[in-house]
Amino acid sequence: MLMSEDFLQTVCCSSCGSVLSKSFGGTKSYVRCPKCQAELYYEAGKHGATIKIIKEPKNPPVIPAVPT
Repeated sequence: MLMSEDFLQTVCCSSCGSVLSKSFGGTKSYVRCPKCQAELYYEAGKHGATIKIIKEPKNPPVIPAVPT
């Protein structure tokens, strides 16, 4: 792999959007979101991060309704 192909990817919580990590491709990690307490597994790949929620957050974020 060339150095120009190796770049940091920002990994965010798929539940609340908080930044969890900045990781290089090939990184695999299990983390707990500091904001919403969701437990997540992520893998930083060649085309971006794949994130799986292992445990839902205690208090999921409230999404405002669209005005009609």
